[in-house]
Amino acid sequence: MSLGMLALYTLFDLIFITEVRGSFGILQVNILTAVMIIACCVWYGQTGSRIALLFRSFYILPVGYMMYAQVHNYIPLVNPNNFDALLAVWDYALFGVNPTEWVYRFGHPILTEYFQIWYSFFQLLLVVPAVSLYRQNRMPEFRIYAMTLLFAFYFSYLCYFAMPAIGPRFEVHDFHAIERELPGLVLTDPFRALIDAGNNIQPNMDDPYNFVNRDCMPSGHTMLSILGILMVWRLRTGWRKLVTVGGISIIISTVYLRYHYVVDLIVGIILALIVFFIYEKLAEWWNRRGVPI
Repeated sequence: MSLGMLALYTLFDLIFITEVRGSFGILQVNILTAVMIIACCVWYGQTGSRIALLFRSFYILPVGYMMYAQVHNYIPLVNPNNFDALLAVWDYALFGVNPTEWVYRFGHPILTEYFQIWYSFFQLLLVVPAVSLYRQNRMPEFRIYAMTLLFAFYFSYLCYFAMPAIGPRFEVHDFHAIERELPGLVLTDPFRALIDAGNNIQPNMDDPYNFVNRDCMPSGHTMLSILGILMVWRLRTGWRKLVTVGGISIIISTVYLRYHYVVDLIVGIILALIVFFIYEKLAEWWNRRGVPI
């Protein structure tokens, strides 16, 4: 799956080579990453060593983030439209209010701090059960868990091309007023700045609208949180309660913190359920092609 995503990104890079900043550098990084992935697999296949297994099992963490970061080079080139106005209209049509404005009545620094922390640790929450399965040497479960979540991550990245959007903190609210309207305690501001930096927003940027990542529809935080909850209960890991509480908190945080429209969440939940109910068939498909899951 990772090699397939790298091939797709490389194709986009070549098609838009004059429009993508650092396109030649990206091309080199993609080639080196593909070589590294193959090398990890060959290394483990030839030696079977524990250190090789460790690299093969967890190289996807930096690679997966690279996949997320790189897709934003191509979304505005493949689909330059912005669907925020439509998504906001859908939200209002469903609820008769803008949900992010309605939930503002419950705003409190303690709640903001709580939700910002969970939102920021979203990916780490999903890694914890994987590490637990790996340490218990439950490798079949580890592989099925990792494969399913990785498939969902990549699937969500591809969905961003369909309806690029930047979220209600820009469309419905004044982005520059969020620190005043939703203040936290100690960690909110640095974590919020960290999320902004990951979304191409620099401090004191006058017009972040033209630079922020267009990755709201569907809500990846919701899709992966729901899928993570379902998988840890299905595989009966020891982190079921933590992932459930954290996952639900993350889903609520996406609206409370104004990162997503509720329709983003609805689509994310639907896609999570689809992936959950097909993951066994996906594993069988890989197994039939000689890739043991």
